[in-house]
Amino acid sequence: HIDAGSITHLIGNIRLRGLPDINETFIDFTTKELVTNNRDLKRLFPAIDETLPVNLKALNVIHFNGSYTGFINDFVAYGNFTTNIGSVHSDLNMKVGRHHNVPVYSGNLSGANLDLGALFNIPYLGKSSFKAKVNGHGFNLNTLRANLDAHFDQLTVNDYAYQDIQTNGEFNRKLFTGTLQMQDPNAAISFNGTIDLNQKVPVFNFNANILNSNLY
Repeated sequence: HIDAGSITHLIGNIRLRGLPDINETFIDFTTKELVTNNRDLKRLFPAIDETLPVNLKALNVIHFNGSYTGFINDFVAYGNFTTNIGSVHSDLNMKVGRHHNVPVYSGNLSGANLDLGALFNIPYLGKSSFKAKVNGHGFNLNTLRANLDAHFDQLTVNDYAYQDIQTNGEFNRKLFTGTLQMQDPNAAISFNGTIDLNQKVPVFNFNANILNSNLY
């Protein structure tokens, strides 16, 4: 049972095997309750702003229950995050630091009413609900290379909540190549091609079937 910082509160069980060499120590950690906020995270882990691609200022309170299994640089994180901007379920293997210049990850993510705009500091995005399978490395657009297979029940762009979107493709830095199918009441579209964000104005190159589109 640990209390730290301004509000951080942790109840859980932990087993460590391999100390004192932390890089060779196997960690088996399960938490029933973890509560923290952005200020405590920055105080406890000063480098977290550099390693995570999120806007920590948006996360006023974070609740987590789940488990962490593996080494400090190679682990599986499984559990539920509940925040003031929505919730996330994670089942991811992460490899960071030491032998990896950029984070390497694979597994499943899902979100419910998650404000992607606030989380990633992108003004035109809003609350979204999704399930995704990801496999890649890097978080920022200069190092990102990832395969994504995702279904969005809802994806809010410019204050409109698009519904029923299935996408499968690859992000290579600022280039997306793949497919997208949308069955929104105002946009029934099947897309296959590329979106290049390397230029000031995005470049699109694709084939699409537009079954229905209410442009207004």
